[in-house]
Amino acid sequence: MHAKLPSTPNIFTEDAIEWLTNTPVYPDGPNRVYWIAQYWVDEGKTQAAKDRIQTLSNWLGSVDGVNPTTGNQMSWMLDNMDQFQEIKTFLDNHPNDQASVAAVNAYWGLVADGVLTEEVGNIPVSTLNKHINNHFPSSWNNEQGNLASPIWFSIFQTQAEADGGGPGDWLEAIRMALKEGWETLIKPVTNQIMAYVESIGAAIPSTSEEWYVLASVIGPTLIEVGLDLATDLIPVVGEAKSFARSFMEANDGNYTGAAIELLGGIAGVIPIGDLINNGSKILDAAELSFKFFKVIKALKSFSSKVFTKLKSWIESGWKAVWDNGASKVVVKDATGEIAGEITEDGIPSIIK
Repeated sequence: MHAKLPSTPNIFTEDAIEWLTNTPVYPDGPNRVYWIAQYWVDEGKTQAAKDRIQTLSNWLGSVDGVNPTTGNQMSWMLDNMDQFQEIKTFLDNHPNDQASVAAVNAYWGLVADGVLTEEVGNIPVSTLNKHINNHFPSSWNNEQGNLASPIWFSIFQTQAEADGGGPGDWLEAIRMALKEGWETLIKPVTNQIMAYVESIGAAIPSTSEEWYVLASVIGPTLIEVGLDLATDLIPVVGEAKSFARSFMEANDGNYTGAAIELLGGIAGVIPIGDLINNGSKILDAAELSFKFFKVIKALKSFSSKVFTKLKSWIESGWKAVWDNGASKVVVKDATGEIAGEITEDGIPSIIK
């Protein structure tokens, strides 16, 4: 493995610079000349290294939008030409596709930095921004760019690992999430949820405790509305506490009070490929969950700590569910017995 290269290059051998600057087809940017010069010198200026450099340089000069931003990425690719061939084939199979180009940029940067299998909370947000949202085309600024890079990473990772976790799995997971996942699921269902929330006079969660409580309800509700999932891969879905914890980890604290984060958090727990054709059921689950959330939110005027307390109870094994037939919240203790109820008009009753 090659060490990460400095952003400001040092002095390299004259013959290396002369050869590289006269390469017939070469990608833009003097930094890349220095990065590859360093690689060639490190490799002892062998013909094999020169051939790898020529192959990668010619390819970069022939594709639009693929833009390695660090010397570490260049040296990683030159050390992993088998993956270069897989990436090249992937783009050949998806010509003129912005999502595929974004997938290559994201995967290349993430794998070169060695973070593919890291938990999202352990990766600097600056690293994720550099390799994900900062590479999005400008036309995505008010589209896919509205979802934070850490949430996108959770979505990519969940789908890729469900498919096996190989290079091709990652590339396709990222492409699918950014294209079909966005166009078929995240964008339209987010808009529908926002319209519903406004129609019932509810609100989107604005604190981590509020998101946790909402997630604890929507997880089991997804199963109740008949969402067809590979539950052996995602055993936490039916269990309120586990789903809420996984949801919070997927979102990694990236909450701005937007409905898009609900879809992002769900797809960070459940592979987005399982969700794409189930938008109507996700909407059903969201509507039931926001009825619940509206009732609990109204109690904040009486107790500002209501969500903090409810989160603590859920973490202890309690459950708060929405009884749609009776239009009320039902709170059950860890034994499953009903501990209290709150009707839709906000009137609570304590049973135990």
